[in-house]
Amino acid sequence: MQEILSLLNYSAQAVAAVMLIALVGVILVRTRVMEKKDFKPLGQLVFYAALPCLLFTKVAAAIDLGTLARLWILPVSCFLFIGAGMLIGILLVKVVKPAEDIKKGLIAACAFSNAGYLPIPLIAAVTSIFPVFRNTENSGALGIAYISAFLIFYSPLTWTVGFSLISGKKLRHTSIKNIINPPVAGMLLGVLAGITPPIRNMLLEPGTWSNSLFKAAQTLGLGAIPCVLIILGASLAHGPERSGISKRVLAGVVAAKLVIMPLFGLLYIFLLRYFEFYEVNLVMAVVLMVEATSPPANNLAVMCNLSNQQIESRMAAVLFWVYLFCIPALTFFILLTIQIFQ
Repeated sequence: MQEILSLLNYSAQAVAAVMLIALVGVILVRTRVMEKKDFKPLGQLVFYAALPCLLFTKVAAAIDLGTLARLWILPVSCFLFIGAGMLIGILLVKVVKPAEDIKKGLIAACAFSNAGYLPIPLIAAVTSIFPVFRNTENSGALGIAYISAFLIFYSPLTWTVGFSLISGKKLRHTSIKNIINPPVAGMLLGVLAGITPPIRNMLLEPGTWSNSLFKAAQTLGLGAIPCVLIILGASLAHGPERSGISKRVLAGVVAAKLVIMPLFGLLYIFLLRYFEFYEVNLVMAVVLMVEATSPPANNLAVMCNLSNQQIESRMAAVLFWVYLFCIPALTFFILLTIQIFQ
């Protein structure tokens, strides 16, 4: 019992470390120091510079050709999680019977999670706070490398299949620039640098100009995590606007994303380890669990704004309530994962 309480304390600390930074965004908006619209330039800075640098440097330093070959399970897991989320979403709309125009949006909300912006700072907090990770060298960087491998197909699928569901447009109308966006490009360049020994050695060798460039990118990347969380807090500062979406639908989405999907993730990790299909270490188990428990992708709101403003306020309400309830859900499932798989 004492061990469980101790793990609960560490899990709550990890989630709180993330959410307290997001609280800064809430305070800035609620005290009218800044308006929501004022965060747009900060978001552009993260999207075009800080996050690509973070992904590039973390992946280049943590991944080599051998490591990449061993991480094939993460892109596979990405496809399985999206497929499971879609199936859960289809069952959800049959049960809660929402308005016809938002059905595909709810399926997208179940299938496509915040797979990068929230898991990256959360895994950084978990690996630094839980004592069990102190024996794993560079566990934080390894966790971000796992997330990056998971994102290799996740981001392109979000901007193709997800955008198609939200907009009602066919896949062939999706722009290539939405698929290979700056964070995806940074991640892919990091993979390329990591699996090319001459480039990797040149970047990591101390006292060289290339290493100075790499360190500059590292420094810029450090700003991505707090900025992303502050923007998230600002976007949720005033709560959901009057949206016309029923409590039945909201409760259904919360249950689908934060109960059913995490249970699927837990079963998936257990089966991988039980049948020894893949050697899942504790860092990877927590990464997969966080990916399974993450709330819907922020990009879904962006897609609504771009292509289907008719459902924008209702999707914003869905995002607000799932993000609110994800705090206890993430705490519980991180604790459960570490308790079971450590």
